[in-house]
Amino acid sequence: MLVQALEEQGVAATSTGGFAAVGFGELPADARMVDIFVAKSDLERGRQILLEHQAKVRVESKSEHEWVCPFCQEQNAITFELCWSCQQPRP
Repeated sequence: MLVQALEEQGVAATSTGGFAAVGFGELPADARMVDIFVAKSDLERGRQILLEHQAKVRVESKSEHEWVCPFCQEQNAITFELCWSCQQPRP
């Protein structure tokens, strides 16, 4: 997904690793790490693209898994039927 985000912005990239994802929970985090390689001349641009991509994914993920209480403006998990802060029902 990250390599695709880079390539969509015109930065050639390759990746290695990440093949141990099936062992999630059983292996240390560094065993599941992925290395992404770009040309040295694209390094700073690539970092910026990935930071922007990460911010976008966080916003999309948060909006899909949370709702904001219209009464107190508190964020709640999508599974909550009542606001955890003010106990008002989810709209």
